Amino acid sequence: MPVTVMVFQTEESYRPFEPLYQGRPSDVVGFFQSSHDVDYITLSVDRKNVRDPFSLAYHEYVHLLVRNSFSNAPLWFNEGLAEYYSTFEIADGNRRVTLGKPIGGHAQLLRAGDLIPLEKLLSVNRDSEFYHEKAKRSLFYAESWALLHYLMSSERRAELSTYLNLVASGATIEDAFQKAFQTSFDEIESELRQYIHSGRYAQQSVTFNKGLEFDAVTNSRTLTESEAQFYLGDLLLHTNRLEEAEQYLQKAVALDPSLATAHASLGMLRLRQNHFDEAKQQLELASQTDSNNYLVHYYRAYVLSREGAGSDGSVDGYYDAEKTALMRAELKRAIELAPNFAESYRLLAFINLVRDEQLDESIALIQKAMKLSPRRQEYALLLAQIHLRRDEFQVVRSILQSVIRSGASEQLRGQAQSLMASVSAREELLARVKALDEEAKKEEEPPPGVVQPCDAPQPGPQIKRLRFEGEQVCGMLVQVECAGEGVTLFVEAGTRTLKLHSDKLNRIRFVTYTAEVRGQVTCGLRSPANPVLVTYRPSKDSNSKTDGEVIAVEFIPRDWSANH
Repeated sequence: MPVTVMVFQTEESYRPFEPLYQGRPSDVVGFFQSSHDVDYITLSVDRKNVRDPFSLAYHEYVHLLVRNSFSNAPLWFNEGLAEYYSTFEIADGNRRVTLGKPIGGHAQLLRAGDLIPLEKLLSVNRDSEFYHEKAKRSLFYAESWALLHYLMSSERRAELSTYLNLVASGATIEDAFQKAFQTSFDEIESELRQYIHSGRYAQQSVTFNKGLEFDAVTNSRTLTESEAQFYLGDLLLHTNRLEEAEQYLQKAVALDPSLATAHASLGMLRLRQNHFDEAKQQLELASQTDSNNYLVHYYRAYVLSREGAGSDGSVDGYYDAEKTALMRAELKRAIELAPNFAESYRLLAFINLVRDEQLDESIALIQKAMKLSPRRQEYALLLAQIHLRRDEFQVVRSILQSVIRSGASEQLRGQAQSLMASVSAREELLARVKALDEEAKKEEEPPPGVVQPCDAPQPGPQIKRLRFEGEQVCGMLVQVECAGEGVTLFVEAGTRTLKLHSDKLNRIRFVTYTAEVRGQVTCGLRSPANPVLVTYRPSKDSNSKTDGEVIAVEFIPRDWSANH
């Protein structure tokens, strides 16, 4: 994941870009913004309460490392560890590293006043006043640092590891604490108070045999004004401040119409505003000016994939063949340009799942994404959905149980539980279908003289004339034409071509008796055309543009005879 670090020289220049709390700047000196496509670290370096710019940079960088190393890390641990590493120091010719140096401001604040009760400290989340209100935030950071410092430097270090694993697996704070530390909140809080008042914060030093090596040369250049406006706008976009982001991005493209990154970011903003045509136009401009930017190719595929999708990410209907080909081409180009960008693999696997195509390839794609970003549990959920589509229930259950036991968010664990229920429902459905098929085989043959439009050769399954109510015709399905929400099927039957309509593709009952056709039916020409038995209701309107409403389409083997 690319990381962009933005350093603001003055408090005034930084204030418009600070995270908001209750509609107002939260008065922080830096923050880490994680997104699915790019990470931002921001710093304001002229504040009086900033120890030095490097401590702030180290603090925010640790948040990135925690994001990559832990699933749903507790906030106190995330901030405490970031403060612990903020005093990172290298000395003796880059041979000795020192961690955990005392932070005077924190130590003084903790000795001067009351502590946050330990149980409350452990439960603070990103919506809490202890994370946003300045005075309470200072105490939260200081106490989180002191608690982490104490646990890291005492015999309770292993217990801390156990506690984090239990919380990550979904245990409550109270249960995880009791199992890990084998004592009460009050007891550990008492130990923490003693540690704070002793004033002896234990440091850790590591000396290497030879000095650490760093890049000898750093390349730099001055940003253009349009690039600066782009970065500011893109930061605001990723913090969900769309109106403000638009002003900066519009200025960036006005200053430099050839700046691909600004057009790409503006395209993603238009997507967030549900203006899909404008989003595609901006990304087309970005592609024309920089065809080697992998994010431009990824964004183009992403916008196309979201067109017509629900707010929950679900896709209502199917991607048509033309859109699918374009999305796949864009993502394969993105992968070629940036093979370590996991989201390209995930999106390509998702598109294949929607199309119910290339599922073997999709498993390999999502496994690659999981290897690149092993803590992204949403990738595991997608893998489970692919295996569920293949009716591989045992594999699906194993994946979902792993997600449920992991440190995934409550939302992801809920989705895993819902998918687990879908597995059981799918198994029950297949069992019922199998039982019905077995019953159907035992039924008597149709009475003599009753000829179906398509007769199956014997031995073999026999289509029942009244499987679906309506007129029936045997022919070749040559095209599925989709326009808006409506769909028209073109069926060649003898010397005529029937045009049969339905309001939605998913209202038609599709059944297959041949391995030649499997998965979901998509819009477009059928090449080659498929033999079908179609059930429909004839149109009663002589002026109708179609021959009737299609009810069911049954795909049949090519060697079945047509007796009509």
